[in-house]
Order: sequence, then structure tokens, then C-alpha cells
Amino acid sequence: MAEPVRARRLTEEEGRRLQQIVRRGKHESIRVRGAMMVMASAAGTPVPAIARLVAADEDTVRDVIHAFNEVGWPRCPLAEALTDPITGQIHRIKLVTDNGPAFKCAAFARFIAGRTEFVHIRTRRRSPGQNGVRERAFGSLTYEHLYRLEIDDLPALAREAEAYRQIFNHIRPHQTVGGHRPIEIYRNPGLHPQLSDHNS
Repeated sequence: MAEPVRARRLTEEEGRRLQQIVRRGKHESIRVRGAMMVMASAAGTPVPAIARLVAADEDTVRDVIHAFNEVGWPRCPLAEALTDPITGQIHRIKLVTDNGPAFKCAAFARFIAGRTEFVHIRTRRRSPGQNGVRERAFGSLTYEHLYRLEIDDLPALAREAEAYRQIFNHIRPHQTVGGHRPIEIYRNPGLHPQLSDHNS
């Protein structure tokens, strides 16, 4: 029989931070529910009871606990990490999706409305070119990287997806953009072959 999943012992700083998150946040927020999962597990509450407490799937509770045991609790919210300490400006992340029902439902709208660090961009309807870019990127991620690995849990999946993103954008040259890396095109759009031909 597999050993029950349980969060490791919290440090004083972690315990204090998690308590602040639970006290100050909205109960339905992902961050608050995650903090509740970790605190309850560290106190000895079994996974099924935690799942009922926060209205989550048991596998989700296990994934959160495993992630905490491996890397700890994030030191600050994403919005704080993206905020320029001098100007106070948030360098927002562009979250690109298609027009599928998962991204048009009320739950997703509430999620986006509460996350000021994201700019939600939908591809145009009936625009296979735009959708194709997203699908090709996802296909590259899965077939060139993820399917070659043995991935046991969600934290490992997140790490490998981020590793491939770094390779794809910062290391690997791309023939379609003249042998440049995407980060180079982003910083200097004039390097893009189509743009340079158009300007000339």
C-alpha cells in the first residue's frame, strides 16, 4: 500500500506566510485554497478530508502537497514578481487562447478578472493561421520534448514545459525567422525576414 501523502513540517516563516494568505485572501481563490491544503496536510489531515474541505479533487491536493515538498511555497505572488520595484509598473504576461468554451465560460472570466498580471488575448474566430501558430507551438512542446520524457507529476510537467520554453525562445535558432532566436526578434523586430523585406 502506498504511503499517505503529507506536507513536510513548516518553517516558522512558511507557517506565518500561509496564515496571512488564508486570512487576507478570498476563500475561492486558487492561492488561498492551496495554502489551506498545505497547512491542513502539515497538521496531519489526510488527503480525502482536505479535498472535502476545499472542494477539490484528491489528485489536485496531492499535486499541491508534492509541489510544496519539492520547491516550497512561492515567495511572492506572480504579480509582485512582475512589478518593477522603481516604477511600480506590472510587466503583464500575454495569455493567448483560442475561442473554445473553456476560455469563454464565466469561471475563466472570473479568473482573468482577478489576475492583473495577465493580458488575455483570444485568437480571431475563423482564423486558422492564428490558431495554427498556437497548435504548432503546443505540438513542438509535446512531440519534441515532453513525449521523450517520463513525467510523474504536475510539478515535473511544469518544470519541463518551462525548460523547453527557454530552449525554444532563447537558445534554438529558427529557420522561419532567418536563423534568429525568437527573443532576438522580440527585442529587434527588424530582424524578422518578412518585416525587413517589407521595409526595404
